[in-house]
Amino acid sequence: MINRVCLETMGFSRKEAEGKFFLKLFFKPKVHNLVSSLLEEAKEPPFLTTYEENWQAKDGDERLISFTVASLRDKYGITTNYTVTGLDITMFRKMEEELWDYRTSLEEQIKRRTTELVASQTRLSGIMETAEDAIISVNSDQQILMFNQGAEKIFSYSADEVVGKSLGLLMPETFRSSHAKHIHNFGESGHTSRRMLERSEILGQRKDGSVFTAEANISQLEIEGEKIFTAILRDVTERKIIETELRKSLEEKEILLQEVHHRVKNNLQVISSLFTLQSNSSNDPERLALLRESQHRIQSMASF
Repeated sequence: MINRVCLETMGFSRKEAEGKFFLKLFFKPKVHNLVSSLLEEAKEPPFLTTYEENWQAKDGDERLISFTVASLRDKYGITTNYTVTGLDITMFRKMEEELWDYRTSLEEQIKRRTTELVASQTRLSGIMETAEDAIISVNSDQQILMFNQGAEKIFSYSADEVVGKSLGLLMPETFRSSHAKHIHNFGESGHTSRRMLERSEILGQRKDGSVFTAEANISQLEIEGEKIFTAILRDVTERKIIETELRKSLEEKEILLQEVHHRVKNNLQVISSLFTLQSNSSNDPERLALLRESQHRIQSMASF
């Protein structure tokens, strides 16, 4: 006996299948011994066995079947017949193999991307740690998350001393509230970066309490729903001192130049007056013309 599902799966008609030898109908010769051993195994308790093997359909196509062989015995315990129940798992196995291949490919991609990410993070970490500028990251509560070697050098704090503490620790107390507000407003602005000096002068405070002027850029990045703010800060105290000295020097030179100009102008006025006296004491037309021309040139020079 053979049921309709088996016939449809293997492509046989009932007439073609009934009465045929089970092994020859559904299996290639190379697995006859294996299937025969399964039949023999089913004769022993628990009188059934399960296996997966390719069955051959009428058109020669192979179907992977998970089947169970159970032996039927008479009252004397002698096996008289076998019952074979099976499930076509060809598509399931194909899907399983495709999923396995996809999983393997995905794992390889993840491994490769992880390696690339670790390498990138290592390079970035090296750059950040060796940078002369201070690089400081804080969360939305303005708690310090990262404090590089440049920051340690500028602020004289170690990273262990400040990580987890408020950013306000690094600035004068009078500026803490306004600075916190600036960062909050920047977070709400939607901009990814901003030069902080465009808004106000940044003042930092070292561990010893000394205050210095800083030039800073701030950026924000959202990671897993939390905003992370990163500031790159440079101590410009020495530059400010040099700028002040240059400005003072220029002012002094400007004053000196004005004094020189004033004295030269006075001297030219004196010379012009002398030419006037010379003109008044001379009746020679040629001499008078020469004196007047010289006086005119002196007056032109004095007018600048």
